Amino acid sequence: MSCNPLLLNGGPGCFNYLNTFQLEINGAKPPPVTEAGGESDKVDGVATILFGVMASVHLIWSIVLAVQWGDAGNTIMNFDTWRGAGFSAQFLCSWIFKGIQVIMWPIAYTSSSAAHAYVIYTSITLFIDSSVGLLSIIFWVLSVTVENNPIEGDFLSQFAVTISVNLIILVHDFIAIENLRGWYTFKMSDAAKKEKCTDGGKECTSIEE
Repeated sequence: MSCNPLLLNGGPGCFNYLNTFQLEINGAKPPPVTEAGGESDKVDGVATILFGVMASVHLIWSIVLAVQWGDAGNTIMNFDTWRGAGFSAQFLCSWIFKGIQVIMWPIAYTSSSAAHAYVIYTSITLFIDSSVGLLSIIFWVLSVTVENNPIEGDFLSQFAVTISVNLIILVHDFIAIENLRGWYTFKMSDAAKKEKCTDGGKECTSIEE
């Protein structure tokens, strides 16, 4: 059965990182990382970096859009027209949702709980990017069809770049989310155990065992 990245536990066919997290907080050891287990490709931290970079690109592009939209004599938040609603929707989705993700990205490296929160939030952004995140494109299409606004000049490049950025990030999210969950399970969860070991606690267990 196929893996469903929209489910936090991945669904049938996916590695269930939430079950591993539950085992961990109950004192049990997570499954080992082995080639045979098929999880070794999920251990590196590349996905974590890419999610942060993608969110940063989305945020930066929205700031550029806001500057261009404002320089053209428009109110930044303007829902009076479909075109204005498209710009406003892009700004709000980016500055709120991607802004939070960019802030959480470096914090995720500081502790196991911060990493867990980052993975959960990033999983939620899959729903946002595939629904609310597409409103700007939908509103601009309505601007062209309903208000008869031509796609030309600055609006042509703004429209094209926004579609490219949003769709590339959406595809990336679905492809890389399992790797991000694996990074938490096999990297940050192990880091939490190492912290217990440095405290000399009785619950300290060697990760290599």
